[in-house]
Amino acid sequence: MVSRGNDYDDDDDDEDEDDDDDDDDDDDDDDDDDENDDDDDDENDDDDDDDDDDDDDDDDLGILHRLPAILNLVNEVMLQVENKPSAIITFVVTIIIISISISISISIIIISNNSIIIIIVVVNNMIMQLLFSFLLHVFLGAVDIPLRNAKIFSFPARLKQHLRVSETFFQSEEAF
Repeated sequence: MVSRGNDYDDDDDDEDEDDDDDDDDDDDDDDDDDENDDDDDDENDDDDDDDDDDDDDDDDLGILHRLPAILNLVNEVMLQVENKPSAIITFVVTIIIISISISISISIIIISNNSIIIIIVVVNNMIMQLLFSFLLHVFLGAVDIPLRNAKIFSFPARLKQHLRVSETFFQSEEAF
């Protein structure tokens, strides 16, 4: 009986070892599954990144689709300006006035934080914007470019209204 017990115990040990081997095989299968899962996740992550890049490309195209219209306008201006030096002078004067107004406004804001002075600066900037729109209209009129081409600059509504008023003024006989 004793020997039978020993034999029985030995058999149990063998079965336990076999079970351990089976467990190791199961662990190996789990590792393979984990590796495959990681690969799938990485592929899906890459696809998501590509979608984000496509969205960025659409935003870039939104900016770039206006570029040909701007280049055409600049080309047309350059062709017309060759024979009209008054247009060049008007444009240069406009740039000088705008730069001076910007520098004066910045210096006033730096010197004082008083609210009255800041209001004066805002009014000054509005006047300068109106002056700029007037001079721009004169410039575009001098080079024979219709104002509809200037819409690509997307002026504020107040400046558009001012341009319309000045356009009718220049077309009337009373102005001359």
